Amino acid sequence: MAWSTQDERVYLTGIGQSVSDLLGFSIFRYYHVVDKTGLSGQYDFHLSYRSGDLQDIYNAMEKQLGLKVRSADVSIDVIIVDSAKEKPTEN
Repeated sequence: MAWSTQDERVYLTGIGQSVSDLLGFSIFRYYHVVDKTGLSGQYDFHLSYRSGDLQDIYNAMEKQLGLKVRSADVSIDVIIVDSAKEKPTEN
């Protein structure tokens, strides 16, 4: 995948990418994303959206790629380390 920016817009191009590749791209790196499309193929696409505008990304994905992205409350397993008995040594 390749991306560029111009005039506060992001342009993302994928050649032979899966939906999982697209969802794993950095625009979603702060979110837990679940792919429920059932699409397993490889696709070429072009996507453009306003930089820093998450709602515009959702709208662009639906209008330009036909993928509906929505927020949902789901339960996920999380591991939390809240203390350490020994200080680790540096490498």
